[in-house]
Amino acid sequence: MGYYNILSTPRPPSSPNYKGLYRSEPYPPFNYIKQNRFMSLWERYAHDGPGITTELTLDELKEFAELATTASGEHHEVIYHSERDDCPHEAECYGIDVAGVWFSMMGYLFMDSKKFEDNSWNLIVSQLKPKVNSNVLFDKLDDALSFCAVLKELLVLNPNCIENEDWRVWHIFRII
Repeated sequence: MGYYNILSTPRPPSSPNYKGLYRSEPYPPFNYIKQNRFMSLWERYAHDGPGITTELTLDELKEFAELATTASGEHHEVIYHSERDDCPHEAECYGIDVAGVWFSMMGYLFMDSKKFEDNSWNLIVSQLKPKVNSNVLFDKLDDALSFCAVLKELLVLNPNCIENEDWRVWHIFRII
């Protein structure tokens, strides 16, 4: 099963090229009123809190992305993500993210000019860099699975060394 998000720019401190799940979502501007179409779609999109939605049709998601772009001035796009490597719609595959519910290690580790105080993280980044595409995501499932396993092992060895997330591998598609 896959899920849909409306996403825009990477959340800080992510790399500006990052196209994974840890990106900004639409939020109504202060001056929007309840009768507005944006608000109608947003309330259904965010019914359980901002994030993954299965409440809107694909046409409504596309409309909402256009309205969010107009309202914010930042480009928003419809994203389909799944633990499987296929998408039921015409789409562009951005790559494979390793993310939890609230955070992605891919955007964080590959920030522009990021140097970590702990040299072990710098070593991990240097080993992963050749495996990451221009969207700051993996192209190969095996690379993403290996990295996900490393994150889970690190949490066992030292629970405070990284975000305590349910790390998963997500195939990221932009719906066309």
